[in-house]
Amino acid sequence: MDFPAIPAPCSGVASLDVEEFLEAADGPPRQGAGNDLSEPSPRLVLVDVRSPGEFAVGHIPGAMNLPLFDDEARATVGTDFKRRGRFEAIRRGLQLAGPNFASFVDALQELGAKPGSRLLVYCWRGGMRSGSMAWLFQLCGYEARLQERAARARARAGECVSRFRP
Repeated sequence: MDFPAIPAPCSGVASLDVEEFLEAADGPPRQGAGNDLSEPSPRLVLVDVRSPGEFAVGHIPGAMNLPLFDDEARATVGTDFKRRGRFEAIRRGLQLAGPNFASFVDALQELGAKPGSRLLVYCWRGGMRSGSMAWLFQLCGYEARLQERAARARARAGECVSRFRP
């Protein structure tokens, strides 16, 4: 019996570099005195999949928080990663987030996004959270795009991330 292929996480999900990501979100960079980011007007749905605590510290203006993990679950998965390794952390993440997959898609619809809507998905660390969520959204018919590198990786490389703070 043949089973239909299910795309792997991130398979078929395009990655955008930070400038392409921001331009897709809010148009080209603003020039001169009109560079006020406190009044965002996103062109696409910006989905921040970080925990509520991370989102509260700073986020791309106009982004909606649709956390893969709550703050406690994020700490648990991070601890597993440090102490038990990547595989066990992924298993724990699946145990914690897997039962919520339908509610993530429901939340998008409650915000007005329908299958076919264009989404920009991001996280902070290595991109596993955003990649997983983008895969889910893509599977459900949304047109999801990712940042090429997570914000933390850009910051470590010395790139400006000030536009990502409120």
